[in-house]
Amino acid sequence: MNFNMKILFLAVSAVLLCTGCASPRPILYPNDHLNKVGMKKAEEDVDKALKTADKYGLSSSTHADDAADVTTDSAVGAATGAAVGGVAGASGTSVGTGAAAGAAGGAAAGGTRIFFRWLFGSSEPSQAYRRFVERSLKEKGYDVIGWE
Repeated sequence: MNFNMKILFLAVSAVLLCTGCASPRPILYPNDHLNKVGMKKAEEDVDKALKTADKYGLSSSTHADDAADVTTDSAVGAATGAAVGGVAGASGTSVGTGAAAGAAGGAAAGGTRIFFRWLFGSSEPSQAYRRFVERSLKEKGYDVIGWE
């Protein structure tokens, strides 16, 4: 690997690590309450709501769904890989060999995506976590319009 490729690899890895570690936060609509209390107080209230959700055992990631996702993603990856491998094999040695290699690669790719989601954390909080935080903030007068 030449020097430029190493730099590119390190840069991409750093971006992935930083974005993977970032926790989604609620986005607040600038209603009268937010304008009255200011952004500093609002950020404190958001932090408190997030910590309270964690305290009650709610998950800030959707890892609970990962087992089902591994099966689904691996199956879809295998089917797609088999189709692509079969087409590639038709132009080379053997359709069967190409399909088998494609299926194995596709299944591995599907499982790998879930592994990286587990390793770096999901980009979306669980529904219960979101609802808990949103309700906590609504009771204080805030209006959550999304997560980022």
